[in-house]
Amino acid sequence: MMLTSFAVTGAGLLLTARFSRAAAPVRSLMGRWGGWLAGVGGLLSMGLGVWVHSAQPSIVKAALAAHRFYAWSLPGFLVCATLLSLSGFLSLKRAGWIPAVGAAGAGFLTTTMAVIARDGIRDLTLLAKGFDVWQQPVASNWQAVTIFLVLFVAGVGVIGWMAYVLAKAKGVARHA
Repeated sequence: MMLTSFAVTGAGLLLTARFSRAAAPVRSLMGRWGGWLAGVGGLLSMGLGVWVHSAQPSIVKAALAAHRFYAWSLPGFLVCATLLSLSGFLSLKRAGWIPAVGAAGAGFLTTTMAVIARDGIRDLTLLAKGFDVWQQPVASNWQAVTIFLVLFVAGVGVIGWMAYVLAKAKGVARHA
């Protein structure tokens, strides 16, 4: 999942290159780097996903294949990572909004599938050892939850403000 962040960063660069008001050379550079990061990052993510799945004990692999929710997580991850990689490489040949938006959507779905696959591996590995995570009692620490939510909303607000300032910024005059 951490390796997928390189590919998702590439998708973000593609979106920024396509929809920003930066100078043409900057957009071109972001588009090239974004395409390569999304393309190569998607391929590396697929390889690592297959490797992680193959390294699991046979009892976990069998449980993953038989589970109604987790069975489709690895194939879904591979399909989404393939779309991410293809969108990244397509953006190197054809500039436009389709590869950029396709890479961003595929990046989101790839990350979602990786999270589901990781949770399935964790849950079914622990279940094979006799520990059912879904049967454990939960006692929420509401003070910590409240602090998290306040800080999360503040962080989203700061990021929104920074995006607003960036969108309204004018280019800097260069002195010779």
